[in-house]
Amino acid sequence: MTKKQSVSLQLIREASAGIVSELAKTQELVADRRTLEAFQRELQAMEAEISSNQLPPLSQRRRGMGRVIVDSWPLVSPLGAKILAAEQRYLAL
Repeated sequence: MTKKQSVSLQLIREASAGIVSELAKTQELVADRRTLEAFQRELQAMEAEISSNQLPPLSQRRRGMGRVIVDSWPLVSPLGAKILAAEQRYLAL
């Protein structure tokens, strides 16, 4: 596994842990539960692709979480920043 892949996996795992933590909250969530669960599935799929060394071509990679975050999440969301970083690193592999 390359250093880039290792860093990507670390960022994906941190974002995924952040979602788990957010879903455990009983108060207002940064996004609706379905969105967070969908993001969790996307991050898990990204992790599986990297771990198995079976990344699809760049044009076919998973993307779109960043657009949702930028369009509808609070501008200073730490979880949003983690997810954006993970998605960008995945797309840069």
